[in-house]
Amino acid sequence: MKLNVGELIKKVTSEKSGTRILVAIGTAGLCIIMLSSVFTGSSDDKKVKDEGKKDSISFCIETEKKLEKFICALEGVSEAEVLITLGSDEELVFAKEGRTIITDEKKEEEKQYVMVGANSGKSALVETVRTPEINGIAVAYSGNNSAAVREAIYKSVSTALNIPTSRIYVTLLK
Repeated sequence: MKLNVGELIKKVTSEKSGTRILVAIGTAGLCIIMLSSVFTGSSDDKKVKDEGKKDSISFCIETEKKLEKFICALEGVSEAEVLITLGSDEELVFAKEGRTIITDEKKEEEKQYVMVGANSGKSALVETVRTPEINGIAVAYSGNNSAAVREAIYKSVSTALNIPTSRIYVTLLK
C-alpha cells in the first residue's frame, strides 16, 4: 500500500477540513520564515558592535605599547607605562550618493546610502573607518625628574596622537 505525496495531497484537499489544514500549515511555514529573518538580522548587528569594541580595545593596547616604546627612547626616561582612555568606539562612515536640485526659491538634496551585495545580503558600502577618539592619556615614567624631560613627554604624546596637552597627565613611577 504505497501512497505518494501527490495522492496524499489529493486525498486531504478533497475534504473541507483537509484544505483548512493545508492552509494552516502553509501559513505557519511563512511565519517561521519571517521570524527566522528577524532573529538573524539582530544577531548580525550585535556581531558588528562586538567587533567594533574588540577593535577599539586592540587599538588602545597597540597605541599604549607604541607610546611606551617611544617614550622610553626619549633622553632621561628609562621606563614608561601608558594608559589611554577612549571616548568612543571605532566609527564606520558609509558612502552616500545623491543629487542636488537648485531652483530660484530653494535647494533640495536627495542622498541615499550606496548598497552592495545580492538581494538578501545587501549592505551599505563603508567609505571610511574612523579610529576611536582618545579622551585622555596618563604617562608614568622613571628617570630624570626635570622639567625638560616632562615637557618632552608632553610634546611627544601630543604631537604623536594629535591631542592637546591638557588631556595628558605625566607623573613619576613609584
